[in-house]
Parts: sequence; structure tokens; C-alpha cells
Amino acid sequence: INAVVFSPDGKYVLSASDDSLLKLWEAASGKEVRTYTGHEGAVNDCAFNEDGTQFVSASDDFSLRRWDVKTGAELMVMRGHTGPVKACAYSPKGKLIASSSKDSSVKLWDIETGRCRVTLSGHMDWVNRLAFSADGRKHVTASWDMNLKVWDVRKGTELLTLSGHLGAAVACAFSDDGKRIVSGSFDSTLKIWDANEG
Repeated sequence: INAVVFSPDGKYVLSASDDSLLKLWEAASGKEVRTYTGHEGAVNDCAFNEDGTQFVSASDDFSLRRWDVKTGAELMVMRGHTGPVKACAYSPKGKLIASSSKDSSVKLWDIETGRCRVTLSGHMDWVNRLAFSADGRKHVTASWDMNLKVWDVRKGTELLTLSGHLGAAVACAFSDDGKRIVSGSFDSTLKIWDANEG
């Protein structure tokens, strides 16, 4: 199991696994509610939209898929990465999905059309994780190249490179107020960064 996330209302847990499946569970009872099939490779990440009616998943089959939570229907397949897709996230208060891949790129997708709006290049190795700031204006990416990068979502430009880890950067998140970024690495450390100054 590569990823586990709560639904926004806390009633459900969604899991993504190497067996190419996604499963929805009741958080209180642990009862399995639904299995989502369609990916043709390991599923590496999953994320709910803000109202919990849909979710997106990222897979080794080079695709992202958008799903209807209640019906289990696959709503859209997004292709464009040239390597396994490692992470995905919905932008808060926006209409974008972000994805990162072993192809070293980050892509921003239009939720309605499924078209890639912009490809962000700059990392020198595969991109493990990504996270949006609470206001949706920035997002941060963590890479095997040991660096993190902060991006301007609207402009599609790089704002900062955060260097200091001695191993692959494998996790990242913004603080709720957007002033700090926390990162985790294979070097066995966590680092807290100033999100504006680096």
C-alpha cells in the first residue's frame, strides 16, 4: 500500500496499492465499501477533491485517472508523462490537478478538460511528492535529486530551490499558513524551511 488518505468529511479512507487497485473503506468500522479498477500498474498516490465527491490517482502505468467516489466510474484518464507517475494532488480553490513523475517533470492539468496546462521542468531526477499551499498559489515538489522546488502555480514558474538534504527528498508539505515547508529525506532528517526566503 503506497498511499492512504481520509475523505474531507473523515468518514472514509482511500488506499492505493501495488496491486493496481484503489479501495474505499469506512473509517469507523474498517468495512470495505468499493474497489476501483482500471490502472494497469502499481498505484502510487491518490487524493480527494475538496468536497469529497471525486478523487485522482497516479500510477506506474504513466497515467492519472479521475474517479467518481460513489459510483466508482472512471471519469477521465490523463496521459502525458513519459514515466511512472509518483504523486498527485488537487489544487485548493482551483481547477487544477498536479502530478509528478519519474520522468523528472511536474504537470498541471485542467480538471474539466484533462489537458495539460503546463509542464514544469527543473528537477534533475524523479519527483517523489508534491503539495499545494492552502491558498493554492504555490506548490512544492520533493525529488530524488535531493532538492525541493517551490513553484508559482498561476505563472508556472520556479520560485525557489531548497537545497540541504544529503539524500533523496521523499516527502513535503506546507504549513496551514503557508509560511513554512517541511520536508523528509532518505538522509533520515526532517527540515523546516521558510517558504518565502528558502
